[in-house]
Amino acid sequence: MTVTRFVSLITVSLLCAVSVVFAQGNKDADHCEQESNPDLEIQYCTQAIESGQLSNQDLAFAFNNRGSAYYYKGDYDSSIHDYDRAINLKPDFASAFYNRANVYHAEGKYDRAIQDYDQAVRLAPDNAEAFLNRGNVYDAKGQYDRAIQDYDEAIRLAPGNANAFNNRASAYDDKGEEDRSIQDYDEAIRLRPDYAEAFSNRGTSYRRKGEIARAIQDFDEAIRLKPDYATAFFNRGNAYLDEGRYDRAIQDYNHAIRLKPDYAFAFYNRGFAYRDRGEYDRAIQDYDEAIRLKPDYSLAFLNRGIIYDDEGQYDRAIQDYDEAIRLKPDYSDALNDRANAYTDEGKYDHAMQDYDQAIQLKPDFAEALNGRGSLYYLKHESSRAIQDFDAAIRLKPNYAAAFNNRGLAYTNKGEFDRAILDFDEAIRLKSDYADAFGNRGLAYTDKGEYDRAIQDYDQAIRLSPQFMFALKGRGATCFEQGRFAEAAKDFKSAADLTPNILYNVIWLYLVRARAGQRAQEVLRNERGRDLNSWPGVVLSFYQKKANRKAVIAAAADPDPKRQDEELCQAHFYVGEYDLRRRFLEKFDLLHLARRRAIAEFQAAAKGCSGGLVEYQAVRAELKRLGRPVN
Repeated sequence: MTVTRFVSLITVSLLCAVSVVFAQGNKDADHCEQESNPDLEIQYCTQAIESGQLSNQDLAFAFNNRGSAYYYKGDYDSSIHDYDRAINLKPDFASAFYNRANVYHAEGKYDRAIQDYDQAVRLAPDNAEAFLNRGNVYDAKGQYDRAIQDYDEAIRLAPGNANAFNNRASAYDDKGEEDRSIQDYDEAIRLRPDYAEAFSNRGTSYRRKGEIARAIQDFDEAIRLKPDYATAFFNRGNAYLDEGRYDRAIQDYNHAIRLKPDYAFAFYNRGFAYRDRGEYDRAIQDYDEAIRLKPDYSLAFLNRGIIYDDEGQYDRAIQDYDEAIRLKPDYSDALNDRANAYTDEGKYDHAMQDYDQAIQLKPDFAEALNGRGSLYYLKHESSRAIQDFDAAIRLKPNYAAAFNNRGLAYTNKGEFDRAILDFDEAIRLKSDYADAFGNRGLAYTDKGEYDRAIQDYDQAIRLSPQFMFALKGRGATCFEQGRFAEAAKDFKSAADLTPNILYNVIWLYLVRARAGQRAQEVLRNERGRDLNSWPGVVLSFYQKKANRKAVIAAAADPDPKRQDEELCQAHFYVGEYDLRRRFLEKFDLLHLARRRAIAEFQAAAKGCSGGLVEYQAVRAELKRLGRPVN
């Protein structure tokens, strides 16, 4: 499982380079100071530098101004080289330190940028822009409190600077202090009513507070002020996505992409919208494009992997999770999701390693604890599973899935009353939780409270009409009550939904046989079925193509717990065959078939555990045969 991470624009004060005025007359030097075209500015500054007519101070000014021209052209190496020479010629040149800091900032060399901003504010303590831009660097480094200190000073020096209020608001937003951020955005907008970026950013703060309608109003205004503002379309799309208004969200992402075709985040979020709408192919296309534009986009790899996982393409999912983890080795979400995929593939050891690492990286990771608990449950280690579910619930008291899963573990331990309490809580937290209704139905069945079990199965099926587990559970409960014809209807539905699950086919045969219906036709469709290994060999046995020893032998498994379960099932299925022979053979005067059925059911009862359909079925049969199990 994965959460969406959205990106909001942080509008920064332009990292503008400061030009300076020369002290002595020189035509090229004058143009070097006055020219706005970067190419011409470089030409004039170079001619002035090479003229040999400039003092050291004016030469420093020329290098500074040419450095600024290189900066605007994106030639950062040449820009820094010129600022270096300017500072060498004039060590107290505050503007050159400031400008060089801006270049380092643009390159992402934050520590070197801060060093130069430090020098700039030391030499020119009233330079509000230097405080502002140093604040931007601290913000980029995640040092929000230090950023706010610099923004405070910038505002003290220049109270009318809307950018400073906007950027301080962004820092408060990053700290999760949305109310303070909104106050600053309000002031930025008051100072500059056409400040589209501030409207968009304030909209993001409202969205984080859950005030989606107010957020959309601000995004609308940002777009009205700046119709080509891709980020505002993107942010409004995020708000519509929060509301589940996928069509509107996709429209806005389309606008953002049209305005900015290399907008990786917009492709990613549009993919998320398509995923939520169930359009997996289109979602994958967008994740593909986001990754093409941003090859280190670990989140896009993660979410593309989740789609492959949902589609049962576990190998492709794991490839994407691998890449997400390679890009971000401490990515606990990716480790958790890869563990889920390994679990689905049955690779429990790999899954356990990933869950352990995810929890080590993030000890309060409730979802990973729930996942690891589920894995322990599948490994038949119910006590360890319950420990993990306990921890997940302690961290996240409204975690319905963890209550449901803990209920399953208690069911497996035979502690049905505790299981029912957990299913009750899961349903209280999530009233449409079909799985919890189905599982509570199983616990009631195991307790012998068949009417309550049927009520829960009915509700589970109402919520999810194709819920195979509930159909099978209700069918099994009807079987235990001797209502074989009703059981046959449910197992027929289950078998139609999942024809490749041979257990459902076996059960359909059994209940039809007990109901006196035509059971043999169930066995006729052999195409695509493996009838030599477990559990297909049971169907071969019913067709008299295998003997009972072959059925028992096929139930062997390297996993002792699984072997116990399969032997329970094997003895039950063989016992059902013997029981049917008892009804068919009118001259079984010595009751041999009956005695063999009882022996098989008793052998089954020794290995059956709660959670298996056969658990209560074998007890029901023994009770009908006058040999109840305690």
